[in-house]
Amino acid sequence: MHNQIAMFGMDWRLGRNSVAFSQYGGVHVASTKMVPDQWYHVVYTYGGSGQHAFYIDGKLSPPQARELGTINTQSNGKLYIGSNGLGQFLDGWLDEVMIYNRVLTPDEIEQIYKRK
Repeated sequence: MHNQIAMFGMDWRLGRNSVAFSQYGGVHVASTKMVPDQWYHVVYTYGGSGQHAFYIDGKLSPPQARELGTINTQSNGKLYIGSNGLGQFLDGWLDEVMIYNRVLTPDEIEQIYKRK
């Protein structure tokens, strides 16, 4: 399953309560703690060579945890948003999901957040 499923969702393990990206070989977790029943604007970027970043409400959120593994950007597997692909799902709402074919700049991310 390594690198065949990518997941963008929540990591509740160890009280993290934070957004995470995982490709079943490593997990990258934002440091910002999420509060239930509150809306957040969340962005994850990967610029290759270990350049992972999370932005919460338009601002950079330093990583809380990095359990490293390789990220395969050429994977032809499945992408799950709000689920881990194994039957566990986000208990909440998603709105205006966007996927880009390049890394957005911090200024672009802030401008998208301000448009909400």
